Amino acid sequence: MYMLIGLGVSSFIILLSGNPVECFEILDAMQYQANLKYISSNFPEHVMIYFESSEIVTIIPIFEKLKILELYQVFIGQVYVPAFGKFLFYNINSDLITNLSSLIVQIGMAGVLFLISKMYLKIVFNIQYTKIRTFIYCNKMLCITQQIAFLVHKINRLSLGINQMMSLQGVVYIIKANCWDLLFKTMLYLYSEKENNLRNQIQDILAQSLLVSVLVLVFYIFKIKDSQMALKKRKSLCYDGLNVAKKILFVLVLIGCQKSQLLQSILLSLINSIYLTIIVLGKMVNSKIDLIIILMFEIPVIIFTLLNICHEETYSHFLSLQSQVMVGFGQIGLLSFGIMAPLIKYGHQIKSKLTILIKRWKKYKVNQKEQAQSSLFI
Repeated sequence: MYMLIGLGVSSFIILLSGNPVECFEILDAMQYQANLKYISSNFPEHVMIYFESSEIVTIIPIFEKLKILELYQVFIGQVYVPAFGKFLFYNINSDLITNLSSLIVQIGMAGVLFLISKMYLKIVFNIQYTKIRTFIYCNKMLCITQQIAFLVHKINRLSLGINQMMSLQGVVYIIKANCWDLLFKTMLYLYSEKENNLRNQIQDILAQSLLVSVLVLVFYIFKIKDSQMALKKRKSLCYDGLNVAKKILFVLVLIGCQKSQLLQSILLSLINSIYLTIIVLGKMVNSKIDLIIILMFEIPVIIFTLLNICHEETYSHFLSLQSQVMVGFGQIGLLSFGIMAPLIKYGHQIKSKLTILIKRWKKYKVNQKEQAQSSLFI
């Protein structure tokens, strides 16, 4: 639980440091693992406790505290549509409009942040930039001036990062950040039994439109030709498209195969295995560290889903209760190992930046020493 809370705090710190992409990767990893609890498997109690701890690290309690969701429900209304299978066990509401409340609030907040960053950058760079630089330069000996310069630099990076999200690459990242939640809630609604009324007719159109939009985006990404952009950038974009396509298949099997635990576990492992095979053979990842992080995160999930067969009713009687408990601890260890992958990547980036800063600092010291020595002969 403490590790998951640490991941949530780390993602917020990473966002404030001006790295929204890394923040989304951590949130994406947490959503990915949170959805594994819906696998139609009789998990041991300690595995279920691990999954329940992941519910602590969400943004929903913040919205509830600020009464934002209540305001949303006043305008839209709240309807309960019962789910099925493992979703019924967790008392999941299948109503799409109700489930999209947090996403709509996030989009609204993102829009507000984008407008604020636009206004800030316009004021700082077009109007006050020269004055701020002059003030910092004239008072560079003051400690508070250095702190102001550092703060302005961080705000600039964050504002530029938010603005960069409003590109094709940015749209892909935004969809990636919410893809698990969006696909899960959309497909859960489509698979659930519901009444034929006006609200559900609107939700049918909304659900189908969301799925078609995601599929069109994935198709568009794979259709981009080499001549339209650099090969390295195209590979990176194709990887993002492949990632979204994998999520579609994963959620489809997760929701559509609730009645067959064995088939579900095998298909989920197969989807991730094919996903990794395409990445490795197609050389879709440019950096070795990125490939290592992907393998470090996905392989534990593959093993986790295969180990679910041990909890399947047909095969569970071949194992003793103690053996099933040990398998459960092994599954927790696998997921705990995999969830650290995004943080390791960010730690590697920090290490690289620190190495560059240390080299610059050493070079600066050498230059100062050379200038001091040369001044003796003037």
